[in-house]
Amino acid sequence: MLAMRDVSIVIWINQPSLSFSEIKRILDEIAVAGCLFVSFTGGEFLARSDALKIVEYASKLHFVIDILSNGTLITKSKADMLSRFPVRRVQISLYGATPETHDSITNLSGSFRKTLNGIDFLTKAGIKVEIAFPLMRINFHERHLVKNLAKFLGCLISPSHIITARNDGKQDTFQFRLNDEQLRLFLEDKELSAFYAGRKPFQDHQFYFGFSDLGEAAPCYSGFNSCAITPSGKVLPCNQLLYEVGDLKKNSFSEIWHNSPQLQYLRSLTISKLTKCSKCQLLDSCARCPGLAFLEGGDLLGPSPENCRVSYATAKIHKERRC
Repeated sequence: MLAMRDVSIVIWINQPSLSFSEIKRILDEIAVAGCLFVSFTGGEFLARSDALKIVEYASKLHFVIDILSNGTLITKSKADMLSRFPVRRVQISLYGATPETHDSITNLSGSFRKTLNGIDFLTKAGIKVEIAFPLMRINFHERHLVKNLAKFLGCLISPSHIITARNDGKQDTFQFRLNDEQLRLFLEDKELSAFYAGRKPFQDHQFYFGFSDLGEAAPCYSGFNSCAITPSGKVLPCNQLLYEVGDLKKNSFSEIWHNSPQLQYLRSLTISKLTKCSKCQLLDSCARCPGLAFLEGGDLLGPSPENCRVSYATAKIHKERRC
């Protein structure tokens, strides 16, 4: 049996969603299984009228709690209430340093000001805030302004150059990805890129330090030390890997975690079984994500074109620096 100690679970809440009683049951089950960390996300988690009741219940079960939000629904009273619970961090999405840029991306006038107000309420309540900044073609010019704004607001910052396909597989989001020149500028910017908190290359990832042969390691440790729960109660290895491994309306969390054939299959995979990636000369410096590979090409064992693009860009930069 796989131990649950230090396992992180993302509960992905949206509308239509699990009822409050169903969420309490699931939280009870994952607490009994030994889970320590739980994250609430959406959609917008705080759009639920019972969001604070969910956080309160999770706190009674002694979880360390993270919340992912756009910040627009956070009021002073909500921030003050959250400060009473063991909330480790609230991650707030920010898409630019100006109303013009941010609101043009959210397509919601006034959202920039509401987001900043939410951040202000949280920080004044003593809650750690991390600004999630998705880097796109249309906001790339404000990257340093966003970094400076985060510093001014007393927040951490987590920029990301990875823009994924939609959960239904539609790839219209790819138009927002950084172009090759912007990607190069970001990767060359040691200060800003150092804040990237996403998946690290295999050679820099702590889970792979003990392997003399990388081919013997798992392609990813989602489903080993983390998983996600969708609004309808489906269980996924993580909120990026949309590969269903169980249904909490049919089975308990423990049954799924220990007995799911899909999870057992994922846990049996090794990098050597990645027919293309395992033979790539850039494998060590690649940050291949099976969720991206599955979403982009429908193949758990195939390459992720976007991870490939980033790896080749990184290798080119390193080669130029050596010359």
